[in-house]
Amino acid sequence: MISADVILWRPPEPLWDLMFITSAEHTRYIPGSEVTGETTAFSQFQAKRDLGEMWRFNLSLQYLFFDQVLDNSDLDQLFSTLQLQGHNLAIQPSVRREAVNGTFVEAGYTLSRQFYQSVVDDEWQLGPRFSIGKSYGNRSEVSLGLQFQERKFDDRQPRSADGLSTIQDSLKYQQLETSLVWNHHWDGQRRWRTSTRLGFLRNNDNYSGYYDYDRFRLTEQLRYRVKGFQFLGELKLSHYEYALQHAGPTDPAQRRRTMSYFTIRAEKSLRDHLTLFAEYSHERSLSNLRSDAYKANAVSAGIELEF
Repeated sequence: MISADVILWRPPEPLWDLMFITSAEHTRYIPGSEVTGETTAFSQFQAKRDLGEMWRFNLSLQYLFFDQVLDNSDLDQLFSTLQLQGHNLAIQPSVRREAVNGTFVEAGYTLSRQFYQSVVDDEWQLGPRFSIGKSYGNRSEVSLGLQFQERKFDDRQPRSADGLSTIQDSLKYQQLETSLVWNHHWDGQRRWRTSTRLGFLRNNDNYSGYYDYDRFRLTEQLRYRVKGFQFLGELKLSHYEYALQHAGPTDPAQRRRTMSYFTIRAEKSLRDHLTLFAEYSHERSLSNLRSDAYKANAVSAGIELEF
C-alpha cells in the first residue's frame, strides 16, 4: 500500500479560515487475485467565516476519484460487488450556531454529482441536513442528526414490483436518515477516546418500491494513545431489510443482509515525522441471498513520512 497526504492551512486573516486537504492511496493485492488493486484520491477545500459571536458559515468543496470494489446491491438488480471507477464532485454549505453552554445547531445542504466509468448509471445527489447537539467536558460531544437526500439517476429506469420489467421513466431514490453520534474522551490527557454512531436510513424509489429497504447501522471506534504509540480499533455493523426483493428466484423469503467490518491498527512514532504502522481488517457479508455473501481479509504494514 502506498499513500500520501498534503494539508495547507491559513489561519483566519482576519475572518476567513481556509484549508486545503488532498490525499491518495493505492493498494496492490497478491498476484493471482481476482482484484489486482484499488486506488482512491480525495481533495477538499474548506472556507470558514465567523458571522458574529455565535454564528459560523462553512463551505466545503470536495473531489473524489475511486477505482475499487464497491457493493452494487442498491444500484442494480444484479446483486454483486463490482470493480468500479468513477468521480464525485460535491459542494456543501452550512451554518452553525454555538451557545455559551456548548449547545449547537447546524443546518446545511449537499449537492453532488457522481460519475461512473462502467455499467452503473451516473446520478445527482442533493438534499438538506440538520443537527443539534452539545459539546461538554474535555472536547467531547453528542449530537442528533437528520438528513434528507434525493438521488436522481440519468438513464436508469424504475422496475415493477417483481423486478422483471422496467418503466419508461428516470429512477429516483428518496432517502431519510437519522443518526446519533457520541464522541467522548475518558481521561484528562485524552488518551482514551470512543466514537459511537447509531443510524437508521429508509430508502424509497419513485415507482413500485422494488428498491425500497431499511438500513440499521452501528459504528464503534476505540482509540488509545500513550508515549509515541497509538492503537485504533473500529467495528461497523449494517443490517438491511428489503421490502419487496426475495432471497432468490424460487425463495419467497424477504431478502435480508448483515454486513460487518472490523479493523485494528497500531502505530509507533519513530521521529517527529516518521511513523511505523501495522493494520489488519476483516469484512464479511451474511445474507439469505447467496450472491450477497462474501468475506475478505487484508493485512498491511509500512512507514509513514510527513514533511
